[in-house]
Amino acid sequence: MFGEQTGGLEAQKDKHLVAAYDRIPSNLADRVAAGPVLSDERVAMRDGTHLATDVYLPQGDGPYPAVLTRMPYGKTEPYCFMPVIADHWVRQGYAAVVQDVRGKWDSEGLFEPNLAANEVPDAYDTIDWIAGQSWSNGRVGMWGESYFGFTSYAGAVSGHPALVCVAPGDISLDRYKATMRYGCLQVNTVGTWAISMTDQTYQDLSGLDYWHLPMAEMANAAGAPSSYFDELMANPLPSPFWEDHSVLEGYDSITIPVLHWGGWYDNYLGPTIADWRYMATNNAVTGNQHLLIGPGDHENTPDLNHRVGILPVADGTGAARWDAFAAFFDRYLMGLDNGFGASGPIHFYTLGSDEWRDADVWPPTGTTLTPIYLRSSGSANTAAGDGELSWEGPGDVEAHDSFDYDPADPITETLALDCWSLA
Repeated sequence: MFGEQTGGLEAQKDKHLVAAYDRIPSNLADRVAAGPVLSDERVAMRDGTHLATDVYLPQGDGPYPAVLTRMPYGKTEPYCFMPVIADHWVRQGYAAVVQDVRGKWDSEGLFEPNLAANEVPDAYDTIDWIAGQSWSNGRVGMWGESYFGFTSYAGAVSGHPALVCVAPGDISLDRYKATMRYGCLQVNTVGTWAISMTDQTYQDLSGLDYWHLPMAEMANAAGAPSSYFDELMANPLPSPFWEDHSVLEGYDSITIPVLHWGGWYDNYLGPTIADWRYMATNNAVTGNQHLLIGPGDHENTPDLNHRVGILPVADGTGAARWDAFAAFFDRYLMGLDNGFGASGPIHFYTLGSDEWRDADVWPPTGTTLTPIYLRSSGSANTAAGDGELSWEGPGDVEAHDSFDYDPADPITETLALDCWSLA
């Protein structure tokens, strides 16, 4: 969740914040006490590959509904907080199952971020294994963020009858839209991720030079070859490659309840909203698609430091978000009549007023679109320039701005949308 740092980046994370995060923020009382942990269960896939899996159980006899998370970042790595997250689900009465995906960390096989080839069948086989365990009541939900949001979607696409709901966050079924921006690879995030993931844990990125030209040879020049990075660089436009690495059939095949979630400052929020909008209007069952938008970025840092980037957010936003996750699972996985979604399928945080609101449609009814204009006196092309945002449009004659494009001397930029704000 917070731990998608790649290569040596995780070492830069604020260790004090990580150490302090020993319990999920929540307003919910514990329903049960935490029980035993079954570590490193070897779950066999249909091809004989074994995936390392931890099972966290409540105290008592069971059986329990299970929340499954399948991730490539290390199921017990401290910067991912999965033991803390699993403990949260357990105290709410769920078995929590956390698995290293194929080819990562303690799991066998080869990691290929191809949802159709690996993640869909592996999700099916894992769900099948859970449903057959003595501690399971046969009902499974999935939760995950970013790549383990992908694997949650993959589980839904698999169609296993034991999977009754999923909550994927900060991601999209359409990997092209989530990865590319107008035909350009986001090298600082997705590109770095692709290179680092070419290893059982993380590939060393210490020699990576982001100024290397041609960029397509950046990984090889750093001694960190990555076939997936090469494929990304070779496919800047929609192609069969993206069809193979997505699960686009999920847009029409998923009929179980989905909680699509993201944050205002996450760089995948647009595709996340697009997924919800399509599935809420075109699926066979449209009334069970929910959307949750919090104040966070890709790492949901307000849970830790009550700010996103340099913008402060109110205390309690993390608890509100986690309580919404729990309410979703209580309704659809636990089967409780708790009224989740009764005020509207959309639950969103409003920056500035620091409050949560509900809506039936997006944008909410009564929304007024207000244009904001880019203006200057002709010198907006430097950091000390006179560019500004204006509520009023430019006049008939106004100075224009220009800059020289030199790929050997690129213009750097800072996005408000962020992946690594704890780094």
